[in-house]
Amino acid sequence: MSRERFEGCLLGLALGDALGAPLEGGPIERLAWWLIGIGTGKKGELRWSDDTQMSLDIAESLVAKGGLDADDLAIRFATSYRWSRGYGPGAAKLLKKIARGANWRQANRSVYADGSYGNGGSMRAPPTEFRACLRNNFQKSSKVIG
Repeated sequence: MSRERFEGCLLGLALGDALGAPLEGGPIERLAWWLIGIGTGKKGELRWSDDTQMSLDIAESLVAKGGLDADDLAIRFATSYRWSRGYGPGAAKLLKKIARGANWRQANRSVYADGSYGNGGSMRAPPTEFRACLRNNFQKSSKVIG
């Protein structure tokens, strides 16, 4: 897996998200997003949603830490939170608690006592898979070279 393919995947994810964001939800939700400029900005430019932002946070954390570091990831999620990206109410509440210094493990259970039943995790899966592919290709390459 090349760096260009990895970057292309993230770009495709962001573009698909930006194109689809204005079409999410029912008529009332779409009207609300249109009024505040989700999907397209005031000048008509595309904007990505919370799904792309969190995918970018995952990719940056994996690269910076060389693997999954849940503490780093929680801080990145909380730091990059912007209500205008369309976060759900539970995620917004959780990220605000973490940003105020709460430990993500306790904050998570205070918002989602039985765990989250959303599908957001599946929309943020590509960075984790590509990191695994990059690591595996590197290991195979070093065996061939070394």
